[in-house]
Amino acid sequence: MNNTENLTMVQMKMNYTVSQRRYGWRALSTSILLAVLAASKRQARADIALVDTAAEAGLSMSIAESGQNSVTITNFTVSPMANVLVVLVEGKGASAINSEPATLAWGSQIILKAVAQDNSNANLRGESIYYLFNPTPGTNNITATIANNPLNVEITAYTLSGVDTTVAPKVGNGGNIGANVTFAVSGVAAGSWAVANSTWSSQTPLPTITGTGGTNVMTSFLMVDNQSTIMTAGYLSGLSGGIDTFTAAWATGAQKNNFAVAVFTPLTTAINITAASATPNPVPVGTPVFLSVTATSTGGSITNMVVNASAIGGPSVLQLNLSGGNVYTNSVTTTIATLGAILPVTVRDNAGNTLAGSLRVVVQTLADMVFDAYNNAYLIQTQNNLGLVYYARSLTNRATDGGWTLAIDIEGAENAYERTHCPVQQQLVNSLCTDFLLESPLPWNGDSWNDDIGWFALALARGYQMTGDTNYLNAAEYGFNMAFARGWDTNYNGGGIWEQQPANVSGAPNKNSLSNESLLQAVCMIYQSTGDTNYLNSALLIYNWVRTNLFNTNSGLVYTYMATNGIPNTSSALYNQGTFTDCANLLHNITGPQVYYNDAFLAVEYTRNHITDNSIFNNGATYLDTWAAEYARGMGHFVRDNNLWSTYYPWMQANANAAWGCRRIDYNVS
Repeated sequence: MNNTENLTMVQMKMNYTVSQRRYGWRALSTSILLAVLAASKRQARADIALVDTAAEAGLSMSIAESGQNSVTITNFTVSPMANVLVVLVEGKGASAINSEPATLAWGSQIILKAVAQDNSNANLRGESIYYLFNPTPGTNNITATIANNPLNVEITAYTLSGVDTTVAPKVGNGGNIGANVTFAVSGVAAGSWAVANSTWSSQTPLPTITGTGGTNVMTSFLMVDNQSTIMTAGYLSGLSGGIDTFTAAWATGAQKNNFAVAVFTPLTTAINITAASATPNPVPVGTPVFLSVTATSTGGSITNMVVNASAIGGPSVLQLNLSGGNVYTNSVTTTIATLGAILPVTVRDNAGNTLAGSLRVVVQTLADMVFDAYNNAYLIQTQNNLGLVYYARSLTNRATDGGWTLAIDIEGAENAYERTHCPVQQQLVNSLCTDFLLESPLPWNGDSWNDDIGWFALALARGYQMTGDTNYLNAAEYGFNMAFARGWDTNYNGGGIWEQQPANVSGAPNKNSLSNESLLQAVCMIYQSTGDTNYLNSALLIYNWVRTNLFNTNSGLVYTYMATNGIPNTSSALYNQGTFTDCANLLHNITGPQVYYNDAFLAVEYTRNHITDNSIFNNGATYLDTWAAEYARGMGHFVRDNNLWSTYYPWMQANANAAWGCRRIDYNVS
């Protein structure tokens, strides 16, 4: 997603009574769920410094891209100050060792393999570390194709400055089925930088990777399927000189372990950057950030220090001025929202020496701030009776939210991951979905509300698409099949899904937008994940009934429900507009006909023209409640998928700002 896609995903936590449950909904606490990248501040090291990372990786050394046989980092940029490009490739399930390619390509240049490590013990895991000295600055794709039919492939790339390109990388590697892999690398110069890569055949715990004197910056990616694997990529900086020991350790043994490092030697230079920091960091977009770099020179005195601050909206040449001792400072106002920016630093002394370094800044969007606040307020990561993570019911009731409300909480976390593709958020989605299935185990036929089953299935179908865990897909299929089998009825109104089972339990039987559209969203995603045309046929059947009975094709109004007497309740509700928009957009993406786009457009326009007050969602509108999450998500998908930012972004942003303005300041939740 681009910066304009930093949309508000309004996630409501609603307490309710039985009488309010379906049409009044609960409306106690609301929280705008957007995106976050959990990133830590890190000082630049002397000599060798990180310069470029893949856009997807943000500040941390994330696994940037993943795929099956072939994987590509698109539009990777090498800055002029970088003098080595590093690429890490990891794979699982290839049927032969040395399945990673011998070389990779950077434009017309060849990226060499420094080291490879494979573990041939059942469902082979392997990794290779590649490098290119003095890469040509510019933007290219980086592609790795693994032979012998792997189950999946991951790739990471970053660049360094300050590397002595006359010295080949020193390497070490090992693999086993024990509790750790340890090896020594000799001839390491002080301040060297070790590129590190490991794989481990398990879901938990994460490995601990160490090197002599080094500072560890690693990110682990959990590939969840029937042969789970933790893949870790990153680096150890500031190594001690001499014979260095590297260890990847796991809390449990008897697994298929691999570990490899490639150690790069720093340039010999008179200039030394001992610290680089930004305050505050993260910094909210639109506010000043104070930059500080500490540097010394044994060859003379520092005469010039420049930071390229263009990545955060500042000038490309920002002069840092001596403020005391060896500390150089200046401030710049951030105007560009970015997850993590690496600001190049150039230092010169009066003896003609030059050193390139970097200073790292996280510019935090409103999306990042609010998702952080929401998790700080409601996310429980200590211990419940299951020892997992969940969202609490309220600030004072720390029990699990449970049931359909927890499913909708989980969708908030899924909204955040969908925007950022941050591995930390992917792991959160995985943990939340696992906890949900333990708290609400199959079968679900004891829940008589079909829209509840729709929210269950939808959260888990999305969870499968984000993590690959087939347990979530299986549960989503079960939920849809059960609710559709019991709820779809042609005796009244020619079809449609009852809101509750049995149909007369509430005294006013109806076929509600909520039950039909929640299950419709779920089955569309199940079809995307399985390719089973039976699910597509079910989706088309439900959509055609909804369009005929619950959608005004002239105005774009989505009706609340259809009664058994054939008379619709034509009240409007924001969530119904949103779920219908998402359904129409999904079917447009899946099948292509223009009618689905036109329907989504009409639903959006009706909302903008009739369910707002001065363009802001208005709780005074008929039947409008505070459950804006469904509308925000459906609207966001429609605008993103059809490139309608110029038309709708100002309106969406105004609503995001209005919601933020209603927050409780001490918690930053509404």
